[in-house]
Amino acid sequence: MTWEKFRLSGKDIVPRITIGKTGRLSLSQSAITSYKLDNYKYVILYADRDSKRIGMKFTNDEKEEGARKLRFHPAGGAAIAARSFVALYGLGSFRRLNCEYDEKEKMLIASYA
Repeated sequence: MTWEKFRLSGKDIVPRITIGKTGRLSLSQSAITSYKLDNYKYVILYADRDSKRIGMKFTNDEKEEGARKLRFHPAGGAAIAARSFVALYGLGSFRRLNCEYDEKEKMLIASYA
């Protein structure tokens, strides 16, 4: 039997999107690593009111309509300024949403139901 040391204490190991009190959307380091999101500089936000889901498409084209700067934190994770998006879709404040990457849609998706 080989013992493996657990080294992730204090780290979020589940890919998540957090809706902050100020309307900022934050991506966990786990989401960035799991889906290789550090290869991108911008994100485009989507919402599906019927299924109560939000989606994020990642791009490096700053001129693509709706592109928002993806700001990476030195300690891990990334954030997107999204106050108007959060308000428009009634996402509330400070919520953690599990997310997953949908290969068909080419989008990171989270349910806010």
